[in-house]
Amino acid sequence: MKSRNKEPTILLLTGLGMNYRLLYPYKRICNTYGWQCEIVENSSFSTDDIDEYSRKFASLVDKYENTIAIGISLGGLAIINALANHPSIAGKIQRVYTICSPVKGIHEDIMSLSLSKKIMSGEWPDLFKLKKLGKTFLEKKIYNKISLMKEDISSTSIYSYFHENDHIVPPEKSFLDNSVKRRIKYKYPLIPKVFHHHAACSDPRIFLEILNEINSDY
Repeated sequence: MKSRNKEPTILLLTGLGMNYRLLYPYKRICNTYGWQCEIVENSSFSTDDIDEYSRKFASLVDKYENTIAIGISLGGLAIINALANHPSIAGKIQRVYTICSPVKGIHEDIMSLSLSKKIMSGEWPDLFKLKKLGKTFLEKKIYNKISLMKEDISSTSIYSYFHENDHIVPPEKSFLDNSVKRRIKYKYPLIPKVFHHHAACSDPRIFLEILNEINSDY
């Protein structure tokens, strides 16, 4: 196996309701290909402080000379927020990949709570957490912060994956203006559209696409 000791370390961040331990298989795949890989730990369901998740990510970035970050949903937002709060880390991040990440917010129906009626009778367990995430996003103005700092992160390439049927993070809310936009090509015909966000976020084929690209470019 080719040694990759001097090549970027891959950092993985998971999303809301996805415990970071679910990324262990992804880490093993990275290791199999010879990449050093670290997982940024989160508290699974907590959206109390996106800044804390971003701080953990920034601290991990500081330990390495070069990194590539892959963030799923909330994890991608944490990366973007980290670039806004700690722009000095941009020089150590060669690439960022976000997968269905709410970098410009979430669907308005979630903010109004009407989406719960479309999903099931009764309360959707994640709904209030998603609403809180949307409120947190609006209060912190993460997108505005990063948009004003383009010159500080120009060394970092951002690739944003979106799914056209995502009812939580619509395509127009899933990428920055300077992102390379990538439509997720996979279809989920047996899954209700309201759950296509979850399907895309947990689809290992997207991660493998990203990893194959990294393998080809480095």
